[in-house]
Amino acid sequence: MADPVIVLILCRGAIFGAALMIWGASLFRWRLQPHAERMRFEGWMILCLVVAVIILLPAQAARVSDGWGDIFEPGLLRDVIVFTTPGRSWALQAAAITVAAFAFVMQWTRATVLSIVIVFIAQSMTGHAAASEGVFGYVRQANDVLHQIAAGAWLGALPYVLRLLPDVEKLDAKMILIRYSGEGHFWVSLLLVTGLIATLWIFEGIPLDWSIRYQLLWALKVFVTMAMVGLAVCNRYFLVPRLRDRPDALSALARATRLEIALGLLAVALVAWFGTLEPR
Repeated sequence: MADPVIVLILCRGAIFGAALMIWGASLFRWRLQPHAERMRFEGWMILCLVVAVIILLPAQAARVSDGWGDIFEPGLLRDVIVFTTPGRSWALQAAAITVAAFAFVMQWTRATVLSIVIVFIAQSMTGHAAASEGVFGYVRQANDVLHQIAAGAWLGALPYVLRLLPDVEKLDAKMILIRYSGEGHFWVSLLLVTGLIATLWIFEGIPLDWSIRYQLLWALKVFVTMAMVGLAVCNRYFLVPRLRDRPDALSALARATRLEIALGLLAVALVAWFGTLEPR
């Protein structure tokens, strides 16, 4: 069977990525386009959350025991939930994802948004964000949650931006995109600030020892994030002002937006990977 660590990475990446996409898409509809039809990818993201969280607990149990065969031992899964932080995190994630799935089916957008925030909180309970104790530990976890909120608000809204681009000359679509652009400056700034704070907390400086896999993957994630920021700046301040004068600017803007989504998902995969490693 597959290595439990690989399955764990895949589950973490699936939950992290799907939660970001659902959060950003739901927030976009709630704040900017409340009467918009939901996009097809949102249903797939909810399904991805449900499947991944079901597999995650056995993968965690297999990792801390002697392999997949032990997960059928009576009481093992219960002990993982009761006596380990990853287990308690899983229980909170499972509850929040259940609520999110029900809210999605019922088309309760605000409930979906709030339940995904709880998923982010549950994810911050494990890993290096939860390494400190006391008030300082809660501050680190809060920074991690804010980082996820900002990332999701940016990444999850991009499919809706793509859908609106062909109608950019229409007043309604133009006003929505202008509002998104304005809010996007805040979310990108929050993402960069919280990311810098997390970097300084974990490494007590800049991670430059790339012989350590964690630091190499972290550096790659920073590079990918900065590439996304560069694309966003190019889109807003180079391509958008040329939409009227250059017919090819719209297709270039759509390609750049798709590339932003691809880079965002790559960053998610890197986070899921180095989250299972030691930083030093």
